[in-house]
Amino acid sequence: NYIAQVAPSLAIIADIRRDNLLHHLLFRALFVEAATRGEFLARWIGRPLPPAALRSAPVDSLLARAARTPATAATQAEALRVVRERVRSFGFTLSAADLATVERFHRAFIADGVRLRFTSTGRAPQWYYPTLGQLLAERDREGRQASYLASDSAFAVVRTMQREGRIVPVVGDLSGPVLDKIAALLRERRESLRVLYTSNVEDY
Repeated sequence: NYIAQVAPSLAIIADIRRDNLLHHLLFRALFVEAATRGEFLARWIGRPLPPAALRSAPVDSLLARAARTPATAATQAEALRVVRERVRSFGFTLSAADLATVERFHRAFIADGVRLRFTSTGRAPQWYYPTLGQLLAERDREGRQASYLASDSAFAVVRTMQREGRIVPVVGDLSGPVLDKIAALLRERRESLRVLYTSNVEDY
């Protein structure tokens, strides 16, 4: 969502967990494959592709259709196949375990669809956690929807960057040398830092 609004020339996502990189590859595969927001959402959660006329519909309409449309064995298999083949085409060295992890992430989205809620190891989801659908449809204080699926233009920003390899996952500890290495890369590319977002790492 931030990337869609800022539209940077380069976005670097650092996380201490390798799983974050693998999760990113799932999303990159979906963005590269999908020409429209409706197609993206359908492949993400393993649902049938919407009719062509609905693939650029308002995000609320896409989410409502996704909520009432069950995944079938065929649509799940197709979504998994498309992502698996696309991830392999990126040229990264991935182990069988890596590929299995990407598929496990994808299956979690397929299983719960837009009703998926955040979970963490050893703790049950809380009732007040928003669903995936609520996050994608959220509005700001002026009533505007600004997720990357809220408009064709926002989606196009992220999709173009993904297709061009300009959203880069990095595995590293922010308290270690990773920021120095990112800074060196930005200097080499003569880029200016526009946004630095640290999520909740300051808590740790």
